[in-house]
Amino acid sequence: DLYCVHLDLLQKGRNKQIRHIFKTISEKSIDTPYIIAGDFNDWNFKLDNFINTHLKIHESSYKINRKFTKTFPSFLPVMCLDRIYTKGFLPLRILNPHNRNAIKLSDHLPLMIEARLNE
Repeated sequence: DLYCVHLDLLQKGRNKQIRHIFKTISEKSIDTPYIIAGDFNDWNFKLDNFINTHLKIHESSYKINRKFTKTFPSFLPVMCLDRIYTKGFLPLRILNPHNRNAIKLSDHLPLMIEARLNE
């Protein structure tokens, strides 16, 4: 399953949205692999703690590099708002192009992973 998110700017809205995502995922088979990716707007890392604790998954950049990837603003990234969480996948590599074309496309830099499905 793939969940593409763009969460609220306000903490209260993000909390409500992530609880809805958690409820949706918890209704699936425990063996179902999934990816949750997008703009979490989680500048204070409160959602990350919730996701780690309740979904028992960790963000891919953090898994690989022991730090989150800076993606915002695209012209001079200082905030780690975009995330990719996976269950049932092994993240192998983070791709975060920072070039003229990427900066033109969005106010966020793209964040991608190369991953292998766990067997």
